[in-house]
Amino acid sequence: MARVFACFAPVIACCLIVCLLAAGCSDDGYDPLIDEYNGNFTVVEDTEGSRYSVNDPGFDGTQMLRDLYTVSRRTMTVFSIVGPQDGTGYSWSVRETVSGNPVTLRGVNLSARTFSVYLPDTPLVPQTMYTLSLSVTNGAGAVYTDSARLWIEAE
Repeated sequence: MARVFACFAPVIACCLIVCLLAAGCSDDGYDPLIDEYNGNFTVVEDTEGSRYSVNDPGFDGTQMLRDLYTVSRRTMTVFSIVGPQDGTGYSWSVRETVSGNPVTLRGVNLSARTFSVYLPDTPLVPQTMYTLSLSVTNGAGAVYTDSARLWIEAE
């Protein structure tokens, strides 16, 4: 009898797991579950600069960034800015405004069109002003630069 039970125990356990999962799912599918999970994140995204191309006639590089970005360093905040289109090179940098010291952001691609940083993984300190700079090179070799202030609010 013990041998029979040992053979069917994994089958019975799998059936119970499937029943429990089925009972826990609502008729709405997975969307409410995904929305609840995503609701824990705060995404601050600026796509304004992506409307422009560095090849547009009269392109003004001083309009790539806003003057000030204010973000809250909540537990799960993602801060993201999209640069202008058609650049052949992008370079982002972050400096502490008062001291001018550069901030090292490990794991952040500072050579991509999009600057995206998960704030809890950075050394950015709340109640501190930073200077965020972007340089973009176009196909003809012209370099456009713009800077913005970045204020990190406390949680």
